Amino acid sequence: GADCVPSGFEWLKNLARNFSEKKEVVLGFCTYTKQKGLFKFLLQYDNLTTAMNYMGLALSGHPYRGDGRNIAFKKDLFFKVGGFTKHYNLPLGEDDIFIRNVSTASNTTVSLTPESFLSSDAKHTYKEWKRQKIDRLSTYKYYKPSIKFLLSIPNITTLLFYAFVITLLLLSLPFEYVILAIVIKFVLQILIYFKSCKRLGIKRVFIFAPLIELYFLLLNAELRLLSLFRKKKGDQQAYASLMNRYREPLYYMLLKMTGCTTDAEDLTIEAFGKAFKSIDTYTPDYAFSTWLFRIATNNCIDF
Repeated sequence: GADCVPSGFEWLKNLARNFSEKKEVVLGFCTYTKQKGLFKFLLQYDNLTTAMNYMGLALSGHPYRGDGRNIAFKKDLFFKVGGFTKHYNLPLGEDDIFIRNVSTASNTTVSLTPESFLSSDAKHTYKEWKRQKIDRLSTYKYYKPSIKFLLSIPNITTLLFYAFVITLLLLSLPFEYVILAIVIKFVLQILIYFKSCKRLGIKRVFIFAPLIELYFLLLNAELRLLSLFRKKKGDQQAYASLMNRYREPLYYMLLKMTGCTTDAEDLTIEAFGKAFKSIDTYTPDYAFSTWLFRIATNNCIDF
């Protein structure tokens, strides 16, 4: 990203040395510079947890996204899939979908060398950060079912754990059992985050990981609700944007097919209407323009 600072003069060299004949995608890490304040601390935790997810799954053979500020891929691979043209319509997360489309267990690797890291100033406000996270949710539906399941495991296990704790309390079991269960959970979680913090050069976040996790459980639930309420407004804006971008080329294609300006105008409006109604069926396996023009062509043939 434009606001990122390399860890050294040989940042790119250290990132690129992970390429090989088989490795075509390299997932790097970008940290936030140390800043004071609770919000900056939350940002660091969120960034760390995200990195643990995408790097951990990539190392286990399930790459699904990267940090757009620090990813590398071979030029031939980029042009082979048409770059970002298949998902330019997304407000955020085009790097997620690109990695989803091109990465495999065999062609993707992770760079954990500190010299290959980037750092960035956390300039956005709490409100902007929440809005960005809501936008990022728009890419979630494009993930494979297996990835969705793996990403849901931490939240599910956390909810089950606290349900277990509440059950122990309701059964009036000795209070020591409840304390023991919480201590074991907290210690294991702190150890996991400590190891990740040490590897990625982040300080102190691990100490409060179990408590911050509770906050993010509530926050993520809130963000999903907000994304539902925002959907209608966002759909209207998206429809207007699509109309502005494609109306003219779509109209001239239909005019060429029909030879009638009135029919071409009517078919153009109908095509946008059908595309808008079935937008949830679109997947970024091919360019959005291809999908839209196919709808228009089929509609014209049936006209």
